[in-house]
Amino acid sequence: MKLHILTIVLDGMPWLPSHLAVFNTLNVDWHWHIVEGVAANTHCTKWCRTLLPRLSVDGTTEFLDDISAHKRVTIYRKEQWDGKIEMVNAPLKVIQEPGLLWEMDADELWTKAQIETGVNLFIANPNRQLAQFKCRYYFGPDIVITSDNTYGNHHDYEWYRLWRWTPGQLFTTHEPPRLPGSTEHKIPIADTEKAGLVFEHYAYATPEAVSFKEYYYGYTNALENWHKLQENKKWPARLGEFIPWIKDEATASRL
Repeated sequence: MKLHILTIVLDGMPWLPSHLAVFNTLNVDWHWHIVEGVAANTHCTKWCRTLLPRLSVDGTTEFLDDISAHKRVTIYRKEQWDGKIEMVNAPLKVIQEPGLLWEMDADELWTKAQIETGVNLFIANPNRQLAQFKCRYYFGPDIVITSDNTYGNHHDYEWYRLWRWTPGQLFTTHEPPRLPGSTEHKIPIADTEKAGLVFEHYAYATPEAVSFKEYYYGYTNALENWHKLQENKKWPARLGEFIPWIKDEATASRL
């Protein structure tokens, strides 16, 4: 079964090389589709702030240039896309064969065993159309969210990442990602977690990532508050005491 991996990216270092190192070891037929550039604040991300059209400035563009000849890699580029929805649909308009579609953001890391297990779950369950996952959500290099069904792991819409896909299907939204006809017959979180499919999500692991989100999502003083969390000595901690946009009872601990 062909596995198509989809990554949209702007400034995706240092994570991208780790993805390819894992993909190159897979015992499945795979292809990596990487869509680079700025997403305009339109459609399901119209609440985000405007970024000027550009490619990456952190070494991502150069890395993608270096791997562009890889027979299992296709790169799609614009300095500005019509929102993230155009970015995620760009590869789907050119893929010809049915198979599995796995969305992996640049800061989401999976192991070889996890990817192969995910593929095998769909082979063993031919009626399943979608898989939902949990993650270890990082708010620092060694700080992760430990609560369940709170910020970072809401069961009602996070994390849809793997679909059984047929040509012609396109995403209708990106946040959260939705493919028509794929909301039923899913492999639930309980099953994927039991199979060890909990991925590492480095969303706020670095100051560079926090600085970008401070502007793009409009989070006031995000970097300042993030540094306060890094200096905390008492764990577990309620994230909302440090990160003001987190309103629920999410807690985190230092690894």
